[in-house]
Amino acid sequence: MNPLLLMAVLVGVHPAPSVQGPCMRFVVVSDLHIPVRADQGTRAVVEAILTMEPPPAFVVDTGDATELGWRSEIDEYVARVVEPLEAAGIPVLTVPGNHDARWSETGLRHFRERIGDVPRLERRYGIGLMLMSTALPGEQHGQIEPFELHSLCEQRARMAPSAPALAFAHHPLLPQDGNVGRGVANLDALRAVGVTALFVGHGHAFARWRVNGVEQFMTGSALDGVYRIVNLDRDSLTTWGVNAEGAELPDTRVTVPLRPTPGPLLSVRDAHVRPGAQVADIVVARLGGPPDLPATVSVGGGEPAPLLLGDSPAEAMIDVSGLGPGLHRVVAQADTPDHGLRVAEGEIGIATPTASVDWIRQYDGSLFASPVLHRGRAYVASRAGQLECVDPVSGTAIWSRRLLDGIQATPAVDGNVLVVATTGGEVARFDARTGQRAWSVRLPAPTRSSPAIHVDKVYLGCGDGGMRCLDLRTGRVLWEAFVERPIESRPAVAMGRVVFGAWDQAVHCLNAATGAELWSQPVGRSVYYSPATSACLIHQGRVFASAPDNTIRAFDLITGDPLWEAQGQAGYTSPAVGPDGTIIYGSMNGQLIGLDPATGSDRFRTEVGKGTYNASAMVAGDLLTVGALSGAAILADARSGQPIETIGLGGGTMFATPAFDGRQILAGAMDGRLISLTVRAGGGPSR
Repeated sequence: MNPLLLMAVLVGVHPAPSVQGPCMRFVVVSDLHIPVRADQGTRAVVEAILTMEPPPAFVVDTGDATELGWRSEIDEYVARVVEPLEAAGIPVLTVPGNHDARWSETGLRHFRERIGDVPRLERRYGIGLMLMSTALPGEQHGQIEPFELHSLCEQRARMAPSAPALAFAHHPLLPQDGNVGRGVANLDALRAVGVTALFVGHGHAFARWRVNGVEQFMTGSALDGVYRIVNLDRDSLTTWGVNAEGAELPDTRVTVPLRPTPGPLLSVRDAHVRPGAQVADIVVARLGGPPDLPATVSVGGGEPAPLLLGDSPAEAMIDVSGLGPGLHRVVAQADTPDHGLRVAEGEIGIATPTASVDWIRQYDGSLFASPVLHRGRAYVASRAGQLECVDPVSGTAIWSRRLLDGIQATPAVDGNVLVVATTGGEVARFDARTGQRAWSVRLPAPTRSSPAIHVDKVYLGCGDGGMRCLDLRTGRVLWEAFVERPIESRPAVAMGRVVFGAWDQAVHCLNAATGAELWSQPVGRSVYYSPATSACLIHQGRVFASAPDNTIRAFDLITGDPLWEAQGQAGYTSPAVGPDGTIIYGSMNGQLIGLDPATGSDRFRTEVGKGTYNASAMVAGDLLTVGALSGAAILADARSGQPIETIGLGGGTMFATPAFDGRQILAGAMDGRLISLTVRAGGGPSR
C-alpha cells in the first residue's frame, strides 16, 4: 500500500477536500448484488478504491447492494464493503435499490438499521448530497414519494444557494416511463433547488441523459468490476467509468457545468377535446430558449405532432379517435443540443356516453393500500401516513388523521370500527364515523399485511414472520405464531382457521383461537416472491392461493390436502369470487381467468389487454373491476369475464385493488391520485 495511504489509514481520516479548492474526487458504485458473484465483483471494486491515489473523499453506492435484502446479506455487505472502506477513512453513503428492499418494508427497515436512513441530505465539503429512495415496495421505476422529495428539497433550500447540489438514487427518473406518472414533476423539483446531476444504477451500464436541466448518469454494475469516478472543481463536474485495473472506459468521460444552466421551460397551457368531435386541441408554451424552438406534443402515447414554439403559445390539433375513455397524459417535449430534453406534461379527459371521471383527490404519498367503500363513505390510506374518510360523492374529506409512519396495508372496516396498520409497526383502531382513536399498539416489525377483523379479534402478519391476533376491544396481543420469513399478505379467517401466505414460499393454516399450526403447504419456486404479494381466499371449505411460479392452487381448508392446480400468470394477484362461485384472477399477461372452484378447470379466459399486478378483481353483482399496471380501470362481466370498458386513468401504476360497490369505482394510483368513476345501470361507467 502507498505509504501516504497507509499513514492516512492509521490516522483514520483523510484531509478534507473542498469544492472551492483545485479538485475534489469521489466514487460512485452500483449493483453489487451481494452475495451473487461477490468474490469477483465486490472484492475487485473495493480493492481498486482502496488503492486509488489520492483516495476519494467518499463513495456513494446507488443501490442493489444485496440480492434479496435479507439481514444476513446486508450484514455481509457492511463487512465486505462499508467497513474496509471506512477503516481507510473513506465514508460510504448508500441508497437502497429494489433488491435491497426486495419489495418489502422489512427489507427497508433492515437497510436503515444497518446502513443508514434514507432519504436524507448529507452536507459534505460544501456540497449538498441528496440521498433518495426509489425502492418503494412494488418495484416502481424511479418512484419517489412526494412527501420524501419535498422534505429533501426543503433541506436543500436552507443551504447557501451558491452551494452545488447532487442527487443519488437507484432508478433513473424517466419522464417517458408510464409506470410512474410523476417523472417530470420530480425532475422539476430537483432542478428548482439547483441539483446539477442525478447519479443512478439499476441498468448495469454507463449511460447519460439530460432531462429538464438535470443531468443523469447511470453507473455500470460492480458485478462486472466497474465503477465511476467524479471530479468536482469550482465550476464543473467531470465523470468517467473505470474498470478494476483503473483503466478508463471508452466513451464514458463527460464534463458539465457544476451549477444548472438556464434553458427553455415548456408548459401545457390547455388541453381539451372539441365537443362532438374526436379532436384534441393542445396549447403549448415555452419560457426562454432560442427564438424558435422545434417541439412535439402527443396524447396517450400516440404519434407526436410537430410544433414550432416562438414568443406566443402554439396550438396542435390531434386525432384522439383511437383512444378510449378516461384520462390520458399529454406530453410536450423539445430536444436541443445545448440544453438536452425538455418535457412538460398535462392531462386530457375523453368522455363518451359510457365513461368519464367524476373527481380526483391528490395525496402526498402513493396509494398502495386499496380504498374501501363502506356505508356510504370511502376510507383511504397513503404511504405518507394519511388516513382519511372521504365523501364518495364530492371527494372531500369528512375527517383526516396523520399517522407517524406510512401505510401500505388496506384498512379493515367493520361496522363503525376501522383498523389500520403502518410500516412502522403501529396498529390502531378508529371510530369510522368520527376518526376518533380508540387504541394504538406498536408491534416490533413493519406491517404491510392488511388486517382482517373477525368477530371480536384482529388478525395481521408482520415483517418479523409473526402472525398476530389482537383483541379488537383493547388492542392487546392475544397470541403470536412465527414462520421463517415476513408475512405481508392479508390473512383469510373462517371456520376457526387463519390462512395466509408468507415469504417462505408456503401457505400456512393456524387455529384462530390459539395460533397453533394446523397445516402448511409449500408453493412456488421463485426466490423473489411468495404468496405474500397475493392474499389467500377461503371459499366453500377450500383455500385458493396463487404463487409466482404461475400456478393457482386449491387446498382443503381442514386437512391442507392439495385439491388441484391450474396454470396462469396470476401469481401476484388475489382471487375474487364471482356471482356463480367462479374463482377469478387477473393476470400479468392481460387475461381475466375464471376457474371452477371444485376442479380448477377453466370457466373463462378472456383478453382484457391490460396486465394486473397485486391489484385484484373486485366483484359487485354481475360486474367486476380490476386495476391495471398501465394505469387503467377495467370493467368486465363477472360471469363471463368479457370486458365492457377500459377507462384510462392518466398513467401511474395501480397496485391497489379498486373499491367497487356496483355503482362507483374508486381507483388508487401510485402517483397518489384517488380517482372516482360512476357505473350506470346499463353496465358502463358514466358521469
